[in-house]
Amino acid sequence: MPTPTPSPTPTSTPIPQPPRGPLAERITAARAEMQADTCFQGGVTTGCSFTEQPYRPGDFAMDPNSNEAVLVIDDFPRLPGAAIRFRKRIKNYYRFGTAGALANATSTWRVPTSLWKALDRFAYPEYDPTEQLRAVAEMAYRMYPGLNLDNVGHGATVFRLIADTNPAQPLVLLDKIDLVDVARADYCDISGSAAVQTRLTAAAQTTADNLVAMMRANNVRYVNYSAGHSYEVIRDSWATDCGAAAPAEAVLRDKLAAYAPIYAALFGTPGVMTAHAAVENDGLVNAPYDQKVAQYYNRLRAGYFAVLDSNLDEVGRGGIGGFPIWPARADADVFLNTGVEPQRPFQWNTTPLLQLDGFGLALEPITTPTTSWVTPLLLARLINIRFGTFPSRSFDDALIADIFDKVIPTSCPTQMNGRCAYQDPALHGQLEAVRLGYRPREYPGPVIGN
Repeated sequence: MPTPTPSPTPTSTPIPQPPRGPLAERITAARAEMQADTCFQGGVTTGCSFTEQPYRPGDFAMDPNSNEAVLVIDDFPRLPGAAIRFRKRIKNYYRFGTAGALANATSTWRVPTSLWKALDRFAYPEYDPTEQLRAVAEMAYRMYPGLNLDNVGHGATVFRLIADTNPAQPLVLLDKIDLVDVARADYCDISGSAAVQTRLTAAAQTTADNLVAMMRANNVRYVNYSAGHSYEVIRDSWATDCGAAAPAEAVLRDKLAAYAPIYAALFGTPGVMTAHAAVENDGLVNAPYDQKVAQYYNRLRAGYFAVLDSNLDEVGRGGIGGFPIWPARADADVFLNTGVEPQRPFQWNTTPLLQLDGFGLALEPITTPTTSWVTPLLLARLINIRFGTFPSRSFDDALIADIFDKVIPTSCPTQMNGRCAYQDPALHGQLEAVRLGYRPREYPGPVIGN
């Protein structure tokens, strides 16, 4: 198991600083920059001016900066277009390779030159509230209709849910953790050999050790993990991962068991808390890493419900009678409201779960609810409690336990274990973007053209 390391002195609650240069002037200049480029108005962009710009970790600089990083583990084969404006808030971007070695990942954005110049005006270390950039977003929608910004994929959506909601947290991105990437030959071996299993488990342990070392090096205190591994996941992904039919059940279960060191690091590293996407499952045998067990003491599992009026107060007391939760009550620790109806036309309330748009310039409600999308909402609530309630505490396991107690307080005697498991943090402005004054509690509506 990972061993504790000293916790650095916590920084004070971050206070917003004014952006570099008058914001109104930068907005006007960015709009003019985009409006002058009419090349992208038609369907053919041959001859239009594009620029290719790499992600550079050396550009990291942000204010405010809590110095307590968020590690986002997800599908990040490259960085989404929505990350361009936020690139200086991305402290590092990693990928695991052979034998569990961790390396810096690379990514290059290819976008219209005029768009890059416009976005770059809002990529200073000082943070510009997204809600104040609506006029810039309107021009971007007008001048680049149908532009492919490479925001597809699971990780891109998770990034768009996290980046603006937690403006004082450095971001560390990790392109998933799958044993097929770190030990392909042994993972795809179907012999059932004990020697193969020993090597695979050793590779998993090396991966876990390198994961913990990376978290320590970046002062990661929060993890967002909207993924997981179960017997069904390994079985159903085998053909894609290994290019062959799934082997015998015993072999698949050995592959699942080999992940144990990685999950011990994810959910049991001292001084690091994890928000994890809950999933409906059939128990310990098929889904050992999705269970509430003692060794995963620093992990909370996020479920959801989707109603327009939760009638919940700030601690979670109130109308729980008709909430359509997912997954089952025993499979999640807390259920968070999306504030968006789950069927088309996806009507939302005044405090819906928000994500960045494709340009990273405006906010928009989510549509279809999933636990993957509410896990960032749980993450945001954890961070909000840390700085709103315990700003001067040293970051250790005792603090994490107290934060968890605030997320699901013992104020609901009629619920399981007396815990208020149904929460609506957006309704009560329990997000750092709101507490720090970067975002209004109530959503003013979508930008024209989106």
